[in-house]
Formats: sequence, structure tokens, C-alpha cells
Amino acid sequence: MTELDDSTALERVLKIGIYRILNLETGKMYIGSTTTSFKRRWEQHRQQLEKGTHVSKHFQNSWNKRGEAAFLFEILEVVDNPEQVIEREQDWIDRYFSTGILYNTSPTAGSTRGRRFSDESKAKIGAANRAFYSTPEGKAVSKNRMRKILAAGQWRESHKRGQARRWENPKHHIEASEAQRKLNEDPERRAAMSARMKRHWSSPEHRERLLAHNRHIATDPELKAKKKATMDVLWNDPEHIQKHAEGQRRRFSTDEGKVQASMARRLRDEQGRPITYNLRGPDGTIYLDIPNVAAFCREHGLTTWKITALLRRERNWEQGWTRYDPPEQEDGEE
Repeated sequence: MTELDDSTALERVLKIGIYRILNLETGKMYIGSTTTSFKRRWEQHRQQLEKGTHVSKHFQNSWNKRGEAAFLFEILEVVDNPEQVIEREQDWIDRYFSTGILYNTSPTAGSTRGRRFSDESKAKIGAANRAFYSTPEGKAVSKNRMRKILAAGQWRESHKRGQARRWENPKHHIEASEAQRKLNEDPERRAAMSARMKRHWSSPEHRERLLAHNRHIATDPELKAKKKATMDVLWNDPEHIQKHAEGQRRRFSTDEGKVQASMARRLRDEQGRPITYNLRGPDGTIYLDIPNVAAFCREHGLTTWKITALLRRERNWEQGWTRYDPPEQEDGEE
């Protein structure tokens, strides 16, 4: 049970200050403070308690014995100035420490705010977390926590704003691109991703679900209008046009880029006939003589550039789709 579940207190739980976690059966409590938000601090406590690693062993034992339902998270005081949080926490601890009803074992308020962990400590913490979350129990804890987080509309909006601010920084674009490039260069990771995607696409239910999602994105008028508005803004921005042109020049200055450009320009074969393409769908259906790849992708909820890369033999497989090369007819066959 928690005060944080009350939607009317949503604004308060995103503030900072002093809180208590009360044992409803015994009346004992744990007093603490937060300089991030009450909601985040409560999630941290629950994570530690569910893992059995809480700093207060007495509190941990009570949680193990009675379960989450026996405890109530309450906000004692909202503090506006982060620098005064520890001072206010100390005042609350002083009120109750001599009574013996606190799970807190230290009479002095403390906080990890500003603490820097050594590389050795970081490695130990990381190893312990990886070991726990690789177990079925850890995976269940992580899954349930993410469900609760995603169910909170306020978190979605806060995350969206944070991501928007992050991607406004050009440096973040470069760092993210470099990090992704390094990940994609790892052969083990590429093999694991390939195996995982093949498992997904071997399921008819998964293929149909994603296909329906892609069709919705490609055909929904509202989404199409938003995409068009975004692209209009981009292509009316001289800075974006210049960056795009520089990127294209770098791309097509390489040997691989020159080959791609040549293939993109080759719209007709030597006899002057329009070039068509052939694909095999995830269910085995063969599509022959596709004249317009973009229209075909819109119709089937596919990503045009990915299918184009497939047809250019830059990749062998895309969401269950593969190239189809009709068998060549032998001499004398019609």
C-alpha cells in the first residue's frame, strides 16, 4: 500500500523531501529522504526489498515476513530546497529515534546524494545486478516494475520531455550513433540479434501483429499528417538541408556508396524495359514483377529503405521477407 497510488497526489510524489515507510501491523517505521522524487525513492526501496538487499536488515526481515501489503509509504514533509533535505530528515529522526519504533539503526540522517563510487564498487554492483536479473525471479521483478512504470501516464510524459531535451543536443546524436555503431560491430551481438529475430518471425502471430502495426502506421491519416508536418519542417530548414547534403556526399564518395547510387539510378535494363523485383513473403507467398517498391511496402506495412537494401543484396533477410530469384530457364524452354 502506498500514498503514491493516489492519483490526486501525483504532483506531490514528484517532489522531494522526507517520507516514512510504516509497518501497519507493528507501528514501526523507516524514515528517509529523497532529492530526486518520492516516487523514484519508493521504487528504489521496493527493488532492494524484493531483492533482499535493503540496508536495514531489521526492515528487510519484517518485509520478508509480512509482505508489501503490510507497509504504507507516506510523505511526511515536502522540501523545496535540496540543500535542506538532510537537515529536515535529521529533525524527523530526532523526534522518533529514542522511542525505539524506527527501523533506522543510525541516529544520524544520511544521503548518497553526490556520492561517487569507485570503479571497483561500480563493477561489484553491476555484477550483482546482472546476476540477479539473469534469474527467473529477477526477470519477473524487472517485468513487474516496468509494467507499473509504463502504466503511469505522468512517467510517460516526463520521459518524453527528457528524451526531447536530450535529442536537441547535437553531441548526443554523435555519441548515440557511435555507441550503436560499436554495438553493431560486435559479432556475438549480431548473431544473438539475428537468432532472436528469426525466433520472432517464425511465429505467425508475431508476423501478423507487426504487419498490422506497420500497416496502421503507413495508412493512418493522422500519423501520415504528423510525419508530413515533421518532414516539411526539416526540409524547410537550411541547416538540415546542408547536413543532409554533406552526409550524402560522404556516403556516395565511398566505393559502396557509388555502387548503391548506380543501382538506384538504373531504372531500366539493357533492353529498355522497366526493372521489376521479386520477393518471397514470411508465409512463403511469392510476389513477382514488383514495379514500385515504395507502393508495395506501403501496402504490406514494410519499411521501404530496408526492403530496398534487401533487393540490393545488402542484407539477406528482413522481417521474414527474402529476395526471390526465379529459376533460369534452360535453352529450349519457353
